[in-house]
Amino acid sequence: MVQDLLDMAQIKSEKFRKNIANFNIMDAVNHVINIQLDSASKKNLKLHAEFVNIDSSNAVICSDEQRIKQVLLGLQSNALKFTQEGEVKIKVEIL
Repeated sequence: MVQDLLDMAQIKSEKFRKNIANFNIMDAVNHVINIQLDSASKKNLKLHAEFVNIDSSNAVICSDEQRIKQVLLGLQSNALKFTQEGEVKIKVEIL
């Protein structure tokens, strides 16, 4: 959350810089999921990813990995907070 405040300050001062690079989207999503597996387990929720049309041959994308992880972590946190039973799934599809 501190990073979010720093990002907002950078955006307002027009000094925000993107960190565009190649990275493996499957690894990034799995990393985000692993951060909150314990929280999901404590609520008896299944937390997992579904990768559609993605495998090791096409999982590398060019984007800002840190920002994607921030967004996914925020969405996942809210989903876990407001889900009482069942599952929370991050679905990733290459279009």
